[in-house]
Amino acid sequence: MPSRDLRFSVSRSGDVAVVALSTRQEVGVDIEAVLPLPEADEIAALCFSACEYGSYIALGPRDRLEGFLRRWTLLEAVSKALGCGLGQPLSWDERDWAVRRFVPKPGYIGTVVVRN
Repeated sequence: MPSRDLRFSVSRSGDVAVVALSTRQEVGVDIEAVLPLPEADEIAALCFSACEYGSYIALGPRDRLEGFLRRWTLLEAVSKALGCGLGQPLSWDERDWAVRRFVPKPGYIGTVVVRN
């Protein structure tokens, strides 16, 4: 396989690291430890789209942390695949990506994306 066709993404959180590899298609991965995040509402208001934020706020208090981390890992994975940071506006269509959520270890949430 020519090395120019290899795409990769790396994420680390706590004592867990993951690497995603792809040939030709852009790939991104992110993992996060499921830990209390008091500023999740403020981060969601700043970083989520209006629709994403509405869905997040509609979650009950017990489901909010996991809901936040699921969306956050998706946004991080896509931004890595696109080669931009979350501080930049993301223009992407979720239908253009294969999205897989995974649990790399109990107490962690992960998302990997590959461009269709």
